[in-house]
Amino acid sequence: MKPSSMYKKAIVLIIFALLAMLPTQFRTARASPGTIYVPDNYQTIQEAVYKSLPGDTIIVRAGRIYYENVIVNQSNLMLKGENSATTIVDGQGIDNVFTLNNTTVSISGFTIRNGKSFSGIEAPTFGNHQILDNILLNNADGIKFLSSSGNKVVNNRLIDNSLTGINAKGAGNNNISSNYVTQSAYGIMLEASNNNFIISNNVSDTSYGIYLYSSNYNDVDKNNVSSKIVGIYSIYSNDGDIRDNTVSECAYGIELYGGTRNNILRNLALKNAYGIYLVLANTANVVNENLASNNDWGIYFYDSDSNTVTFNTASYNTYGIYLTSTATGNSIYKNNFLENTAQAFQGGSSTNTWYIKIAGKNYGNYWSDYLGQDTNGDGVGDYPPESLPHWGVDNYPLMNPTLTVHDIGIISVEASPTTVYKGQIVSITVIARNEGTVNETFTVTAKYFSRIIETKTVTNLTRYASTTLVFNWDTTGVPAGFNYEIRAEASIVVGETDKLDNSLTDGTICVKILGDINGDGVVNMLDLSLVSAHWYPGPPIGPSGYDPNADINNDGAVNILEVSIVSAHWGETE
Repeated sequence: MKPSSMYKKAIVLIIFALLAMLPTQFRTARASPGTIYVPDNYQTIQEAVYKSLPGDTIIVRAGRIYYENVIVNQSNLMLKGENSATTIVDGQGIDNVFTLNNTTVSISGFTIRNGKSFSGIEAPTFGNHQILDNILLNNADGIKFLSSSGNKVVNNRLIDNSLTGINAKGAGNNNISSNYVTQSAYGIMLEASNNNFIISNNVSDTSYGIYLYSSNYNDVDKNNVSSKIVGIYSIYSNDGDIRDNTVSECAYGIELYGGTRNNILRNLALKNAYGIYLVLANTANVVNENLASNNDWGIYFYDSDSNTVTFNTASYNTYGIYLTSTATGNSIYKNNFLENTAQAFQGGSSTNTWYIKIAGKNYGNYWSDYLGQDTNGDGVGDYPPESLPHWGVDNYPLMNPTLTVHDIGIISVEASPTTVYKGQIVSITVIARNEGTVNETFTVTAKYFSRIIETKTVTNLTRYASTTLVFNWDTTGVPAGFNYEIRAEASIVVGETDKLDNSLTDGTICVKILGDINGDGVVNMLDLSLVSAHWYPGPPIGPSGYDPNADINNDGAVNILEVSIVSAHWGETE
């Protein structure tokens, strides 16, 4: 080889080596999509986005905070944080944390925070995005779509976003599923947004859980909602399906305000002020196969006409069903009204139909308190005639429930005494109730925190009946110096849908060291002085009289035996 050729080859190799050492941003532009790492290739997410190609994946390293407001003008881009808890993008309250100005962007695996008055993720106009497995907190809107459709929002945690967790305006065909939303004014909000799917979300501690305004043809299914004002709120929205949701501990569980042809199907409305509430809702709305239990008002109609209420169960409410005088023309048949304080109320000028005619026979509703007879064996009560219409509304009360309901509830847990010395017995009284329509066999377990005290079996408990169970908790071996929560749990029976009241935690038990009368965690002179102060019966009688806390051995007297117990445990601490 000639010397000149050797020199040329060496120069070429040196040039390639130098190019390899240059930062990525100074290299020749890539011809095909690939993977970019932040901060390995670029120091900021924004710089990586600017230099990306359609189809690129940008992986953002975990373990640091990126103080950025990222604008994505690129389409078909995937942004992935390594760990949603530790890959943090902080908007510093300056602007949206992420703004998506093109289509088909995927964002996953980030904590997106401090948009403050702005959005965590905002998509104006452009759609087909995927927002998956993120944590969004301390923004005005966690995720906001403005005329942005075809998006998928799945498995995100949206916490303490002041206005909304997820907000869609003029946005259609979005899939909003399996998200956890809490501490916002509105959990999930749709405005003028049609054909969306809101499925299997958990929404709590909001003013309004799921809010639909002037939004049609939406599916709201299998969500678990607990909110301060309204759980699921549909306003002037038509042709929607609200199905298989659990809505509890709200002022209004499910509210339909205006709107036609909506279906409220198979929901659980539990422990609300109003379970299912219709106002100004006229024409062809269907309320079917819901369970409204332990509310103040189970089903309530105000100025709502020409709707159908059928195959629902209203149980253990103050009012089972309540129709104001302006609610007329509704069809109400084949429902179960079980053990409500007032089964039904219908305003004086209200006229509704409380039966359905099938093959020439009229069939009304089932009432747990109807005591009349069926003289012709057609399943409809007809005697004595003066007992009809039942509750002033139903001339054709059914003799048997229209559908089978399985429902067990724990309604009371009481412990006595509430303060004990280690080794003493606590008596725990639990009342369980069969709130369903068939006899049930189940177990009830008493616990302190998560530890089992005892399990008892209840056999063949009659429908609507209660049973009282007494558990004895021996506190020997239980660490003293703590307060223990007491809980009762009923097993879930086959077919049970209302599981909210299968357990109840009520009260605490303070377990003290034997001899520690004042509960300060040590046995000393202060406890001995309390024995003297409460000495009883005399002589001499203590100046403060008998106190059960000073009666350590529970024999009805405070005397030398208590002195001996305090002395035996002198100086002990737990």
